[in-house]
Amino acid sequence: MKENRGSRWAKSNPNEPVYQVGGADCPECLGSEAVEVWNDLAPKLKNSRVLTDVDCRLLARYCTYWVMWLNELKKIKAARSEQDLERYANQCFKIERELGMTPSSRASLSVDKKDDKKDVFLRVV
Repeated sequence: MKENRGSRWAKSNPNEPVYQVGGADCPECLGSEAVEVWNDLAPKLKNSRVLTDVDCRLLARYCTYWVMWLNELKKIKAARSEQDLERYANQCFKIERELGMTPSSRASLSVDKKDDKKDVFLRVV
């Protein structure tokens, strides 16, 4: 995609590491609310071929920050400071960009299209 846009970064790192798409199971360290967020997002990111096996900790951190942000939002409604809410929102946004969860970050992603025939062959072998 970068190449199509004429970006000078399109061929900047031909040795960029490639990780297995899919990721692992939900980490046991997550609380119940964060597990709900994980169970909602992980399948969507896996199906879009964005989540790799090395992204699980990043997604776990996002799930935790998201829950913290929601909790701060509830507290602010009870007249608390907005600083914590903003801090957690900023952390969530940074991770959302890394995982391609914003429209602009998705536009800059380039993922291989899933080749079902190839996947079936690999499963048989």
